[in-house]
Amino acid sequence: MARTSTYLNFPRQTEEAFLFYKSVFGGEFLGDGINRFGDIPMDDDDATHARRR
Repeated sequence: MARTSTYLNFPRQTEEAFLFYKSVFGGEFLGDGINRFGDIPMDDDDATHARRR
């Protein structure tokens, strides 16, 4: 069975949009559900770039 990973951004309304589409189409979010960029830990390369700024 085919599978896709979708990365969508709706400025300031992402969660609201996803919950709306879930209510319309049904189904469940897989894995951890909705993930936020701010919750993703930085890897070593990201931390190095952040310190240089």
